[in-house]
Amino acid sequence: MSRKKVIASVMGVFLIFCMSLVVHLPAAFVLKFVQLPRGVELASPQGTIWHGHLQQIRWQRQSLGTFDWQIHPLDLFTGRLFASVKFGRQSDLHIQGRGGVGASFQGRPFLEDFHFSVPAQTIADHAPLPVPATAEGLVNVSIKAYVFREPFCEKANVDFIWENAQVSLMAQSLPLEKVSAGMTCESNKITVKGKQRSQVLMSEYSVTMDANRKYQLNGWLQPAPGFPESLEKMLKMGLRADGQGRYNFRFDGHL
Repeated sequence: MSRKKVIASVMGVFLIFCMSLVVHLPAAFVLKFVQLPRGVELASPQGTIWHGHLQQIRWQRQSLGTFDWQIHPLDLFTGRLFASVKFGRQSDLHIQGRGGVGASFQGRPFLEDFHFSVPAQTIADHAPLPVPATAEGLVNVSIKAYVFREPFCEKANVDFIWENAQVSLMAQSLPLEKVSAGMTCESNKITVKGKQRSQVLMSEYSVTMDANRKYQLNGWLQPAPGFPESLEKMLKMGLRADGQGRYNFRFDGHL
């Protein structure tokens, strides 16, 4: 065998060894070198960096549940890193979801066909509400597409549905029944349009916000028989009903 053939054979064996090493590289080994954000803990990693499982992710001492991932190598040839993920089983916050996550070779993170659900009370517990409130129902979020760009998004198409919606505030229970909204984003200009329908209240609203965090909120509320009197008195203190019984509102501001 000639010297060139020997060198080629050695290089071939070495290349196969390197590829096998990368393909079978344990996730537990790789995660040892990853600097995690403060308050984040990863428990019992299994599998490889390409297809693996985390028994638990903890954030600020709360369990976010399990996390599974599978990276799709062929997407690397299209100029992006892409993985299918599933998360949230046994989560303390009862957040569950699945979908596609990734990043382009230009460094832009994105989501595709990403779906998750979260109890409305979990949102209420972590939102800076002006008055104490409790919430019932499940919020389903469907992200058809989202591409990140500072400070918000390059583009996005997201739907929200709050099923069996009900809130309790000021010692009053208010059934909202079904709340839905759609969000789009184009070059950091966010637009949200939504509506709500129940036997005691109907409402519609739209929100726009630009990259400078300037926002405009427009909408209306229309109480019906059965709407709590104390809450309607609060509406009358700041708003005036039109001929259709709708309380129109508009707010402009900066976050």
